[in-house]
Amino acid sequence: KAGFLLDADNPDMEPISTETDENARRVVERQTFADGSVAIVEKEGPKQRNDGGNVIAPADIGGCHIYVHQDWYRHDNCLISYNGINFSYSFRADYSAARFTGVAGVIRRVFAPVVHRSIGANPTSNNVYILREWQDGNISAEAAQTIQFQPWGGWWSWSAHLRLHVLNNTAWTST
Repeated sequence: KAGFLLDADNPDMEPISTETDENARRVVERQTFADGSVAIVEKEGPKQRNDGGNVIAPADIGGCHIYVHQDWYRHDNCLISYNGINFSYSFRADYSAARFTGVAGVIRRVFAPVVHRSIGANPTSNNVYILREWQDGNISAEAAQTIQFQPWGGWWSWSAHLRLHVLNNTAWTST
């Protein structure tokens, strides 16, 4: 009501509690924040958490067309999305995760950045790009969506980021 960003939508806020449910294909976390807001985070891949110290937000990878291609599991037309309470945005990506040990992960293409919902601010720019196409040792391949927001009636602005990471046979998102 006061016009402040919910903690669950703010990448600078840490959850006060996290419940984790893991299985062979997904890791689902229910994060509760100090203001009472909740974020549901889903990651695909093996059970280990590999977020490189980045703050995980209510982001997801879904809708991929997956098939075996040489040394990789090829993921095409994946929807990389952030779905918070005040803001929702996404982009599409094609990437390949390793089938075998020693094969590097790669992000082949990123496209179609969209802002689906923005309450209290207008997006003034929305771009998607590949920061690192191939993983480099234990450093993930990385792509990012960067959106510049300006609050309604405000003169200042801020940036939001949604990132896709691919390392060996694991893919995850961060903000």
